[in-house]
Amino acid sequence: NCAFSQQDCFSESLVSEIPNRYSHLVLFGILHHLPSQTKRLNYIAALTQLLQPGGYIIISFWQPLNSPERFIKKQLNPTQFGIRLGELEENDLLLGWQENTDYARYCHSFSDHEIDWYIQQISETCELIKRFQADGKTSNLNQYLIWQKTTSEQI
Repeated sequence: NCAFSQQDCFSESLVSEIPNRYSHLVLFGILHHLPSQTKRLNYIAALTQLLQPGGYIIISFWQPLNSPERFIKKQLNPTQFGIRLGELEENDLLLGWQENTDYARYCHSFSDHEIDWYIQQISETCELIKRFQADGKTSNLNQYLIWQKTTSEQI
């Protein structure tokens, strides 16, 4: 059985809006579009609360800066979209879509150090089971983490 849910990632009531607890949650191609390290961590923490004890959460962490020759040339100047450089965090990027530079999509490139930080932050509720890189010609455009819920806190 599989259930899909459309939710606001930044909703303070995300956990209470979803009454079920799940055995598996998968985030693929989502986390790198959420601005702010704090908001990304809060989202991961909220999702872990939706897991059953022993459940798994699998998350992809996009690392386009591992292939700078491919992505650096696609970067757009944030000021052309009204964003001051100081508003972006380290490794934040504005990228066009395909060849179109009239529109920008916010993306974050996760460093290995930052991913280590996320692992540490949720280590009290989830145990890291597996970590690996895949995707792209060099097999390093995404880093995948599989965690297992170790606590049974209630929603």
